[in-house]
Amino acid sequence: MLRPKCVSRKIIKVFPTIVVVIFLFLGLLFWNIESINGAKLGLTFCSEILIPSTFPFMVLSAFIVKSGLSLKMSSAIAPLTKVLFGLPGCTGATILIGLVGGYPAGAKGIKALVDKGEISQAQAAKMLYFIVGAGPAFAISVVGSGLLRDYKIGLFLFISQIVSSILMGIILKFYKENHENLPTKPIKTDTNGNDISNSLIESCADSTSATLSMCSLVVLFYSTWEIIKNTTLESSAVDFFTAIGFSENISKSILPVLLEVTIGCRDCINFGVSHYLLAFALGWAGICVHFQIYTFMGGIKFSKIKFMIWRMLHGGLSVVIFSLILSIFPISVAVSQSNYEKVPVNAYSFTSGSLALILLCACFLSTLTPQTINSDKIKNNDLNTSA
Repeated sequence: MLRPKCVSRKIIKVFPTIVVVIFLFLGLLFWNIESINGAKLGLTFCSEILIPSTFPFMVLSAFIVKSGLSLKMSSAIAPLTKVLFGLPGCTGATILIGLVGGYPAGAKGIKALVDKGEISQAQAAKMLYFIVGAGPAFAISVVGSGLLRDYKIGLFLFISQIVSSILMGIILKFYKENHENLPTKPIKTDTNGNDISNSLIESCADSTSATLSMCSLVVLFYSTWEIIKNTTLESSAVDFFTAIGFSENISKSILPVLLEVTIGCRDCINFGVSHYLLAFALGWAGICVHFQIYTFMGGIKFSKIKFMIWRMLHGGLSVVIFSLILSIFPISVAVSQSNYEKVPVNAYSFTSGSLALILLCACFLSTLTPQTINSDKIKNNDLNTSA
């Protein structure tokens, strides 16, 4: 028989989930058109921005680990990896890809390292806390060139993300996880042609599944945000942030920044707030990105609360680094709303990212050809034998 305290604790744990489910149900029921429009915007963002800019990096990150190339690539920077971050040399390639590949690429590479037994779960948690950040495709192309119409600001925002991540990694060198390092599996180092071919197929398949999960969350958050905008939740949040001292435009931007990074960056620019909030938004990444990473890290033990705290720290450090960069290379950071149009999600595209995606798909299809031929030969041999 369950004690009353146990029952109350269980109710407290599931209560937020129940509230969210009820809110979404009522929102989809009463604001159906708005939620559909939000879902369309989310799908547009996924097709024109998210998939072309992140899928190739996710495949590359997983392939480097699965094929064993990470061991060779990391050997050159292994001393630096150990000195700066206190991590095994095999993590070097994943750290590099995580820093330049965008939010999900680092998490995908970490999961592959754990699955291959090259790092422990405690080491994976440390890596996850500092190599999740906006890649150049998003920070420079989307936010800088696409939304701000200023490539230089996007570059400065990206550099602030990189420097902040490195500083966090150095801090985490002296941080100990509560759980002990779990034993790792034997490391497989075979890299013959068949293994490389299979590694590419597995990397494409895993990344495709991960991309679908990621896109589904983005669509859900876009749809949810359109519902929130049509309820009193947004106005209540704006009133709260205004009451504690923020300006009206910043107050309008805080909630979208906390929820979804793309919506947050777009609203920051449309409301004409300082670029410093953009730097924080990219470091924080948004709860939507947090959920995406949680799905990638299934089976790996890490604290979600600590992860969010480190995301908050990343956002704060990014603001500091961004301000230091601006002190050296001064540019105007006060954005007037009249200087910018209301920027839609589909106001920009990624020709290079789409081309890279097509090339990767072509490579994937080319690896299937030998197997198809072999299977046909086997069928023919079986028919001849039976005859």
